[in-house]
Amino acid sequence: MTTDITRILAIPFPLQGHINPFAQLCHRLSSKGIRVTFVTTVTVSETLQTITTESNNNFINVETVPDITIAETEGLDVYEIYTRSFRATITSGLSDIIEKHSNTESPFKAIVYDSIVPWVLDIASENGLKGAVLFTQSCSVCSIFYHIHKGNLEISHDEGSEVTLPGMPVMGFNDLPSYLYDKGSYSSLFRLLVEQFAMLEKADWLLFSTFDKLEDECTKLDAIQIPDPDNRADHPIHVHRQETTRKLRLWSKFLQAQNGILVRMARQKRRRIRNLRLIWKISRFIRKTNGGNSMGTNCYHSQLEILSHRAVGCFVTHGGWNSTLEALSLGVPMVVVPQWTDQPTNAMFVGEVWRTGVRCKKDGNGIVGRVEVKACVDSVMKGDDVRKNAEKWKGLAVEAVSEGGLS
Repeated sequence: MTTDITRILAIPFPLQGHINPFAQLCHRLSSKGIRVTFVTTVTVSETLQTITTESNNNFINVETVPDITIAETEGLDVYEIYTRSFRATITSGLSDIIEKHSNTESPFKAIVYDSIVPWVLDIASENGLKGAVLFTQSCSVCSIFYHIHKGNLEISHDEGSEVTLPGMPVMGFNDLPSYLYDKGSYSSLFRLLVEQFAMLEKADWLLFSTFDKLEDECTKLDAIQIPDPDNRADHPIHVHRQETTRKLRLWSKFLQAQNGILVRMARQKRRRIRNLRLIWKISRFIRKTNGGNSMGTNCYHSQLEILSHRAVGCFVTHGGWNSTLEALSLGVPMVVVPQWTDQPTNAMFVGEVWRTGVRCKKDGNGIVGRVEVKACVDSVMKGDDVRKNAEKWKGLAVEAVSEGGLS
């Protein structure tokens, strides 16, 4: 006998940039009385179990699959091995998790899955479940890869070339995601992002981590053909800069869960900025530098909690989509130093479309120097236009998540 309780599965790709939006979505769904089972690896689950215990959230529980194993395989890069291993461990374990709950009062009804693992939809269909796909990058970046998937876009390697797509501003060569002009270095990741649209028409819902007016033109049907124009994400954006609660601190631990780091800052870059007065967020925190001087104080506050503080006047960021969206929704101006993946595109939107910050320029060695960083920070801190635009977009974010809003 079934009850009126709705139970769903959530399956993010086990990296921080993917876990973050899944965490917020699951938190939102659980607040509406939906029971969420978060499926992840054993290592990631150690953090998630702490969260669900400390927060007394009986609507979220964690089920585990074996950890991803990475063994060298000739002809495959580490990202390809990682994704293949994740697919194998989810495929072998997910059906058992579904079966375990099938004869209970509240069997699973749907799976929310990461867009870069579209094969999860096959598992959902085999078990009679609905499928909702969550895209963890911006609609604009998704649109770029969607058109590549459809064969509508070919990228020229001429640095003076431009790209024009429906619902998008004109983009230069350096405004595009890095995978498009450096496919050789990240061929497996490029393939993942193109193939995420392979089963798009079969999904029951499409969820995007954005809000309506932020990417208004791009979210129209001529940019990405979605199966139902009413299928918009009920996705939370934190818009109140002074609300720093225990619940937020608990969920910040959730966002730290990851099973690998794909980008590292070069030693030369760290040396150039090591003496600046900053709040550092560094993996395996470096406690000492030359001469025994402390580099900083390890900080366990979440990025979101820090950005919410009124004392923060500028955010120097790599321009990942989660960080960009948090800063936009909190009205914090940005100085963007993009490294790879979707970050160059996000930086272009921050500097040229939304005008809520500036994008740092690299020198001839591909490094953003201290003079450039200082100039950009000064520009943001002393400029009225950027701050006014930041407040404007914060207001639109508040409007989007308020009663009657479209996000």
